[in-house]
Amino acid sequence: MLRRYLTLLSFALWMGGFTFYTLVVIPTGSKVLGGEREVGFITQQATNWLNWIGIPALLMFGWNLRAQGGGIWRVLLLLAWLAMAAAEVGVFLIHHVIDGMLDTSTHKIHNFEHFYGWHRFYMVTASFQWLAALAYLWIALVIWRDTDRQRPV
Repeated sequence: MLRRYLTLLSFALWMGGFTFYTLVVIPTGSKVLGGEREVGFITQQATNWLNWIGIPALLMFGWNLRAQGGGIWRVLLLLAWLAMAAAEVGVFLIHHVIDGMLDTSTHKIHNFEHFYGWHRFYMVTASFQWLAALAYLWIALVIWRDTDRQRPV
């Protein structure tokens, strides 16, 4: 029960934070601050936090994965975890490249055309990670339900 609880809390913090930030904070910040550029410098810092939160969350998800039995559902859970982990490496690497193009003191973007391409790549990678996380959660819930059904009452 503790493992499941911590898995759900980790998911809520990491992916819930990502979802709320994407759907609410970025559009609201753009509206309040008057543009995407200003909100982008906030996003730079906030996504660093989300990326770092992803590491302990992935470790928690790995513990949950390790505790599961065999079968196709476990294989699917592993594939979802591997997709999230690969995307996590990707977002860190891409973020590092993007950070090098931003001047936080002047709020200027150097080499905007390259920045734009890298930023889109980051968004695609983060979206892929989000979808993999949703798949992981669904599969984990299926496994937990099946495990609970097999336990004697």
